[in-house]
Amino acid sequence: NVERTLLPATNGVPAAPAARGNPPRPQTTAQLPSKPVTPPGGGALESKMETQSTSVPTVMMGANAATPGLPAQQTNSAPPPTAKPQPPANTTPSLNKAAMDADLSEAKWMANHIQRHMAAQSSSSLQVDRLTREVERLKAESAMLRQEVASEKHKATIWQEQLQQQEGAWKSEKSSLERHLKGDKDRETQLQAQIRELQENCQAQVEAFRNKEALQSEYLDQVRGEVEKQKRSATTLEAEKAELRDQLQKQKRESDDALRELQGEKDRAVWMAQQDESTKLVEKEAAFEKTKADLDERVRTLESHLQRTRVKVAEYETQIAEAARSADVDRARTETLRQALTQAEEQNKLHTLQLDQTRSAQQADTDQLQHSLSQERLLREEKERALLAKESEYASLKRDIDAKQVLLREEQERAASQLQQLGDRVREQQNVISQRDHELAQERAMLTQELEQTRSQLQEDAHRERRALQENTQMWQGKYEALQRRVETDTQQTRDDATKEIEELTRRVESSMTEIQQ
Repeated sequence: NVERTLLPATNGVPAAPAARGNPPRPQTTAQLPSKPVTPPGGGALESKMETQSTSVPTVMMGANAATPGLPAQQTNSAPPPTAKPQPPANTTPSLNKAAMDADLSEAKWMANHIQRHMAAQSSSSLQVDRLTREVERLKAESAMLRQEVASEKHKATIWQEQLQQQEGAWKSEKSSLERHLKGDKDRETQLQAQIRELQENCQAQVEAFRNKEALQSEYLDQVRGEVEKQKRSATTLEAEKAELRDQLQKQKRESDDALRELQGEKDRAVWMAQQDESTKLVEKEAAFEKTKADLDERVRTLESHLQRTRVKVAEYETQIAEAARSADVDRARTETLRQALTQAEEQNKLHTLQLDQTRSAQQADTDQLQHSLSQERLLREEKERALLAKESEYASLKRDIDAKQVLLREEQERAASQLQQLGDRVREQQNVISQRDHELAQERAMLTQELEQTRSQLQEDAHRERRALQENTQMWQGKYEALQRRVETDTQQTRDDATKEIEELTRRVESSMTEIQQ
């Protein structure tokens, strides 16, 4: 619109002079009419030249104030008019008036031509301003593109940091799971060691029971040996009494009856003791086999499990310590029985010595029995007293042995009850351990599956985000480089065109002003 308003419609061709008249005085270059006004020939030339002389510096100041290096629209300006023809000499006043009118018309045409050049120069200044605004807009777009690229880079950096943080969280979670698994393995190893220790303790208890049974068997064998010795001693004494019975007759009959009754009681006692001991031995062997089978079954059951709690292990260790104390009590009681048996052996030896002494005395006094009935009666009384004392000692020893056997049976029952309770607790713990193992296996499988799924999903997301960010960065980088090249090319071209246009306009204006002044 500015170009249509300011530029003349002659496209650079000088317009013909119109009718004479006084043209309006232009105020500024921007307020020129849309079409050039050709004065009809009237008016003062000096006022017109004064107007033109005041307008030209304004246009030149506008051209000089324009941004250097910006393009301006090129216009087709007409060449400067030729020099004014000199009137011939010796002319009439009419010819001089005609020449003056022609000069005036030519001056007015020149003024209009200068006005057109000034309008073209104003249009070039407006175009330079428009191109300047376009360049500023392009610079603003370039800055916006730079900001967008920086924002994308910042987003990419944030995504990279988030990805690194997520990877760090995954690594920490993986390390935590590995530590938990390692702790579970360590606990399994500890529980296996504790199970092996319990197995060793159970085996030691079994060996202790076996040793105890062996000691009891040895004790029974010793008792049987002592009974056999007593039997042999009694048989020998019976034979001697039979020989003495033939010699002493009625005096020895009472003593023989007493001895037979004592021997019968001894035989019955020995038989009862043998029956009781054999029955108890069979029962003990059966109980031992049963206990051994139960312990073997419990050991096999314990071997199939891998975890226990420390509290239960402490309870088991307490129970094992109580069992060990019971074993120590049993060993002490066995030692007491062994000491009693040793005392009985010493008493048997003493009795054997006494019997030997009695036999030697009887052999020595056989020839004097008839003459020393009183002495024999005394000896018989002494023997009867010794036999009574021996019988009382034997009964006391038997009572001690029975009491100790009762105590031993009670201890065995108590140990069996403790073993049964221990087995029940072991089975309960085995059930708890098996259930916990199943839960841990399920939880470990779920965690492993979730970890793998999360890792694969995040790897895919990270790869996709990296690829999209790389493509976006490349696209914006290409756009920015293309826009930068375009801006540089347009700026250089505009700068060259504006420089050429300004130089051409300046040269023409200076030439026109020179001619007008001339």
